[in-house]
Amino acid sequence: MTAPQSTSQGTSPMPPRTAYTPVVQRADDEVREAIAQGQRFEYAGDQARAHRAYATALALAETPALRAEAVRRMGDTHRARGAWTEARAAYDRSATLAEEAGLTDLYAEALNADGGVAILQGDAERATAVFERALQCNPGPRVRGLLLQNVGMLAARRREHAHAVELFVASLGCFRESGYRRGVLIALNNLGAARIEVGEPAAAVPLLREAAAIARELQELDLLLLTVRNEAEVCLQLGRLDEAEQYIGEALGHFSKVGNEARRAECLVILGDVQRARGEPMLDGVAARCYTLAAELAESVGAGPIATRARAALAALPVSPG
Repeated sequence: MTAPQSTSQGTSPMPPRTAYTPVVQRADDEVREAIAQGQRFEYAGDQARAHRAYATALALAETPALRAEAVRRMGDTHRARGAWTEARAAYDRSATLAEEAGLTDLYAEALNADGGVAILQGDAERATAVFERALQCNPGPRVRGLLLQNVGMLAARRREHAHAVELFVASLGCFRESGYRRGVLIALNNLGAARIEVGEPAAAVPLLREAAAIARELQELDLLLLTVRNEAEVCLQLGRLDEAEQYIGEALGHFSKVGNEARRAECLVILGDVQRARGEPMLDGVAARCYTLAAELAESVGAGPIATRARAALAALPVSPG
């Protein structure tokens, strides 16, 4: 009997027709896909679906790195709806997972997220301590850029505007070095906001336009509408009140739809400022309602700085004759 003939050269066996993927690698790929899906929902402002996608990622994750990232991102969805306690619990868990595994960048990033909650709650002292601890870890350029952004925001709130701009510029350099486009978008938007704060609205325009272009490129709806909110403040300072009202109405509609009460309160304060700037006494009542609702919303989610700004604006309104 003649032996079967191989069609290959020499004695090498035939290669398999199917390329098999190791089980662990396949599981990691599924986790990353769930995280990517969550990011798409999050950037579109759909926090509920984003949270479910991140929860799926956590359930599938088999490595400390992926678990730490999934938990942190779940915290981000809590933060977006003002659920500070749940957000901080998620960030604490993420930091613990990362620290125990010796994952410096993920540990520092979890601390950065926790410090961001402190900023939103108006606790500058706690935020400063958290950011300093994270910077001492000497993280890579992307995470360092995130930390410098938040330290810059604290400087801006202390009205140390020159120092804030220095920090935002340094952060922008970190993001460009690491190729982190979303970070570039955030840095440009904050630089624009800093220019608005010092009364240089014209200088803010090109920064905000570039930020908006990147937001559209990345399909980052929340951050796009944040640039729109800042454009409204530019128009307000330049006296272009109809444009300001159009921009802030667009931003207010978005943040109301996605349930971001802190951002909604910010928009209401600006809308009140626009009505006040028109100089018509009959509109002072409209402004008062905007400020009152803004203060109530901000207080309901523990956004102290926004509530303070709204109450101050309300107190500055002229008293109606009895």
